[in-house]
Amino acid sequence: MKRILFFAAAFAASAACFADFAEVSFIRADKTSETRMFGLGGGGRLFVPLCDIPADIARVEILHEHGKAKVGDDGYFIMPNGAMTLFKERRDGEFLVKRAHFAMTGAKTPSGTYAAIVKKMPYSFSMRIEKKGENYAHKIVFDFSQRKPYDDILIDYVKLEGADANYSGMARAYREYKLASGAVKPIREKIKFRPALKYCITAPEIRIRQAWKPCPPKVIHQTIENEPKMRIAADFNRVGDIVAELQKQGVDKAELCLVGWNKSGHDGRYPQMFPVEPLLGGEARLRALIKDTLARGYLMTCHTNSTDAYEIADTWDKEYIIKRPDGSLSKNNTPWSGGEMYDVCWRRAYERFGIKDLRKVADLGFKGMHYIDVVSCVPARDCFDPRHDTNPDQASWYMNKIFDFCNDTFGGSMSEGAYDHCFGSVDSVLYVSFLVGKKDPGYMIDRIVPVWQIAYHGIVLSSPGGYTVNYPLKGEEVHLKFVEFGGRPTFYFYSRFRDGGAKNNWMGEVDLTCETDEKLADSVSKIKAAYDEHLKMAHLQLEFMDFHTELADGVFLTRYSDGTEIVTNYTGKKFTYKGSSVKPVSFRVFAPSLAQRVSNLF
Repeated sequence: MKRILFFAAAFAASAACFADFAEVSFIRADKTSETRMFGLGGGGRLFVPLCDIPADIARVEILHEHGKAKVGDDGYFIMPNGAMTLFKERRDGEFLVKRAHFAMTGAKTPSGTYAAIVKKMPYSFSMRIEKKGENYAHKIVFDFSQRKPYDDILIDYVKLEGADANYSGMARAYREYKLASGAVKPIREKIKFRPALKYCITAPEIRIRQAWKPCPPKVIHQTIENEPKMRIAADFNRVGDIVAELQKQGVDKAELCLVGWNKSGHDGRYPQMFPVEPLLGGEARLRALIKDTLARGYLMTCHTNSTDAYEIADTWDKEYIIKRPDGSLSKNNTPWSGGEMYDVCWRRAYERFGIKDLRKVADLGFKGMHYIDVVSCVPARDCFDPRHDTNPDQASWYMNKIFDFCNDTFGGSMSEGAYDHCFGSVDSVLYVSFLVGKKDPGYMIDRIVPVWQIAYHGIVLSSPGGYTVNYPLKGEEVHLKFVEFGGRPTFYFYSRFRDGGAKNNWMGEVDLTCETDEKLADSVSKIKAAYDEHLKMAHLQLEFMDFHTELADGVFLTRYSDGTEIVTNYTGKKFTYKGSSVKPVSFRVFAPSLAQRVSNLF
């Protein structure tokens, strides 16, 4: 509490002297536009009242005074997905992050450094970086072409100076805002009341994809008569073998999540889940498996879905599907195992399925951080059906109610990705970014930095990216990225399930498998090695990640709130830090000094 109050005072003092201006452009539906200069009020606040936004508005674009730079300038623009844009010479163009992971973006330019925190309609804006000739610009964009504004525009531009004038300072400013507002709580506080979450601090996450139909699907519009057959990779008996092997090899703690236990396997017939898939052993065998797993000292939970719907479901009804403004049904661009996949309205997900179905799932005996797919991997979805019209703020409220139920019923909650509209309730995410580990993350992205981790490490457990799932199988550089970004060990039996090779399998092509006893034992040995390493650093999951920087080309420093530092060396040469050597392509942990440990007590 002292830490939050201190930061709040510093935040106010810093922001108070940051009175400047922003260019606000109102683009109407007929494409005419008007740009007005808005002086920022006390605390660097931009306030555009709803009544001042034209009724026929299509888009509002906001350019802060310090959000401009020229080719060759020192500094960068930062997006909340960790994308950093340097002011290099490159072809003209733009980079858009639509409805970003969280409501902050930032800029460090020769004229100043700021974190921009969007405080009203935080799930309705995007960020755009533009380069034209010698000029760069960093804009916040509200797209009102479909849903008209339903609140004021309110953005706080937090001035950052000295040691805070960097991307670490930007992310810390957002983290402290979220903590001070009460929107999120540190893991350290949550585990006082949530033993399952406390258990997971040291326990690796192990997901087991048991069964699935072909993906991409061979049949788009599926019925009971034409439904494709499943591939069965691990029935309930085989999952029991995995549990026994974990115990045999000395993995004392683990949370196992069953994926595809439901009717027709993973992505089989949502929102229908029951009956438990008979070809895997049926409900009686699943109940016995859960009981045995818990008795061995592990947690076991499962994967469900609250956002997707297939025509083959026994609950299929167009009524609960998201409607676009023209009344058409919203659906995914990509068909999945169940065929054509439609998007469920988040309000209807809560009202029609969420609590009712999850009670039945809980009755099977699962305990742990219950996993609901997709929700945190997409922006909060609005719906235009007049029977259940829902804006993004309202949609996030309904999903948080579902996750709250999971916390009370199973012991915790987990989802897929890093969008923070549900982090008031969600404890853990499967991965943060699909860009981590990519050699070429995309146009105008020069580096991926752990902005999300600095904001949310110590609040939400995570693995850095899709590619860091199963990291012990993927080489030392992926291992280093996992450590550099503060990951929780996450494993997946049969992560690779889509046909079409690496371009379709975002967690990579190398995999944990269990088709033979030898392969099962080898897979568990990889988990064991990661588990042993994690035990030495698991305490850091309770700390905030406070600072990150590049010490030298290919050498990075990550510092935690308890003073612990980790240096990751991706180069072929040793690196010396504080008089100690960090070997090539390795990392080293520097424990906090006695003085730091004492200061952390006060």
